[in-house]
Amino acid sequence: KLLTNKLRALGRTLVLTELSRRLVVAITAAILLLAALVLTDVLLELPLETRKVLFTIAAAITGILLLRALITPVTQHRDDEELALLSEQKHPEFDSRLISAIQFAKGKVSGASRPPEESGNPVMASMVSDTEGIAQGTNLLDAVDPRFLARALLAFVIIATLATTAFFAFQKLTPTLVKRAFLQDIAIPRDTQITSTTGDLKVGIGDLIELSATAEGVLPAEATLRVKFASGRKLDYPLTKTESTYTVEIEDVPESFTYQFRINDARSAGSNVDAFARPEIGSLTATQTYPDYTGIEPSEHQPGDFYLFPGGQFKLQLNMSKPLAEGTLRLIGLEKELPIDVATNTVEFEIPTEGLTGFSITMLDTDGMEAKEPAVYRAELLGDEPPKVRITFPTRSEELVTKTARSLMAFEVTDRFGIASVSLNFSINEGDPRSQELEFPAPENGKAPTSLKHQYEWELK
Repeated sequence: KLLTNKLRALGRTLVLTELSRRLVVAITAAILLLAALVLTDVLLELPLETRKVLFTIAAAITGILLLRALITPVTQHRDDEELALLSEQKHPEFDSRLISAIQFAKGKVSGASRPPEESGNPVMASMVSDTEGIAQGTNLLDAVDPRFLARALLAFVIIATLATTAFFAFQKLTPTLVKRAFLQDIAIPRDTQITSTTGDLKVGIGDLIELSATAEGVLPAEATLRVKFASGRKLDYPLTKTESTYTVEIEDVPESFTYQFRINDARSAGSNVDAFARPEIGSLTATQTYPDYTGIEPSEHQPGDFYLFPGGQFKLQLNMSKPLAEGTLRLIGLEKELPIDVATNTVEFEIPTEGLTGFSITMLDTDGMEAKEPAVYRAELLGDEPPKVRITFPTRSEELVTKTARSLMAFEVTDRFGIASVSLNFSINEGDPRSQELEFPAPENGKAPTSLKHQYEWELK
């Protein structure tokens, strides 16, 4: 019974020591995680959502360590034989007697179905008696190694001391930081507060942009903008101060970047500038379809050769540098807009009879970027002049004839696109105007002739 009591006291001490060590580790880790969260918040002024994530991670780690401590009585429980073996490793004078005595006592040795004192076996009784004698003067608790607990306590004391010192050294700041760490939505007290910035932007590569921030509190004359480009390059731009506003211009933006305003002890949240190439028209071709009566085949045109015939159709084909989300063709002089088919990058319109002086194209690509400026093209409308008629006979302006005579007439007609009909318009004795359609031979190819020479005998009766 003496051996059993001593071994169980050893077991309790082992569990208590490991439980204490694990609790100290959990508390130390909680202090470290809280300090890390506070320090990160001081440097970066974390938004509430980020603090929630970090707090959740810290709480989860601390919870796991505490749970590990709480289950120590289960995970670190050892039976008498394990404890006896541990004691013999620390006290070699037992010379395997302790483990043997425990096994005899539990009847695990052949022929030892009863405890030694009831077995009547003098050898077994003598061995147990000798073991109890050794155990009587031996502190079995020496088998517990206190060094791990001591190291954990030392680390806890150092970290707790540093944390307490920092808390009181910055007591104007630390209470607020601790509240923020525990997810209160309050601002960090600083000498300078940045109240607003330009924020995230989407710009074109090569653009000139202006970034600005408004601050209050202590407003120094000098401040900087920290820029980190997507390529990894970092630059600091000096800010220009105007009252409570700090601005900077960045010319010819080469690529995307993140930026942060640094004004006195204040730091703005990081913002992104995403730079994209703007859409451009690589080339443009056009096809002009003429009215049927002209008989002209469709023609191809390039910028600088946009001479348009009224009544026809004009179709533009755009070769774009980037896919378009939308595009608009504006007819200059008519104040009319037409959508561009972004699937084919084409647009078609009917050529008006007047007013059109050109057209412009605006574009928005799939990245949400607009063209820097609308593409503008000059166009000129061609007029359809009336046919030219010349009377070749009689040659004089006046001719005397009888009332029943026949007067020979000869004429020539020319037109750019074709002659549909010829009419003789006249009046007799200054009477009402009359009109008489003149017949002429039909062309062999069935198309209206562009020139005509014809004679006609005019009966005057």
